[in-house]
Amino acid sequence: MKNKSVLYLAKGKNEKELSALLKRRALDSFFGEWKTEVTPLGKPIITEPSGWGISVAHSDGVVAVVIAPCEIGLDIELRKERKSQRLTDFFHESEKDCDFYSLWVKKEAYGKLTGEGVFKQKGKALPPDIAFTDLSAEVSAFAGRAFSAVIATPEGIEKPEIHVFE
Repeated sequence: MKNKSVLYLAKGKNEKELSALLKRRALDSFFGEWKTEVTPLGKPIITEPSGWGISVAHSDGVVAVVIAPCEIGLDIELRKERKSQRLTDFFHESEKDCDFYSLWVKKEAYGKLTGEGVFKQKGKALPPDIAFTDLSAEVSAFAGRAFSAVIATPEGIEKPEIHVFE
């Protein structure tokens, strides 16, 4: 078994179905044998082997699954022109001038890391002790379009090894 994180990427139209398939294929490929559960708030957790985290994200036909030797949260978002400012209500006053997509994926990834989701983050600043690893270039290169992508962890980790599933 590896001791570093891995990012699995796939493209497809039915993101919900593809997310479930990619998650199973990623776990099979990485561990062989494994068990997972879902918390009451919907966060997937790896119960066997212990000590590993998993997070799933999808946006506009791209699905990503990350597995790491720690708790982890992942988010990806297609960068497109935004007409509404409604979602900036989720940002803390100190974050209002930040790039929307760069900050939004951090909020989502942090919500997945904690298992609370993005709605618990409304109006709160991101905690300074959370490490964010930017994967925007890697996901954009895979997708052939501009994406923002980030993983959140309690401690910094190296960029994950990338595997593409066709």
